[in-house]
Amino acid sequence: MSKNTNIYKYTVIEHMENPPSLGGNWDYGSYTRVYMSRSPKKALGMTVRPTTRQTGVDGVPIMEERILEKGGKLIFHKWD
Repeated sequence: MSKNTNIYKYTVIEHMENPPSLGGNWDYGSYTRVYMSRSPKKALGMTVRPTTRQTGVDGVPIMEERILEKGGKLIFHKWD
């Protein structure tokens, strides 16, 4: 089975931490959204329905990671 090289995959990962002031113990969690489209405008514009996944605990957002790939090849990877 071959990969489709015409699909853009835009991944947005929100990293969170739950500090003691909010009842946590510096617990960590993340919320991931993946947007896939043949159009880079639709993927980056987040106009298509995302696939989502949450791991760990809910908390205060501390940073965000954004990744754009086309056919499995990295186009950019940014941290905010």
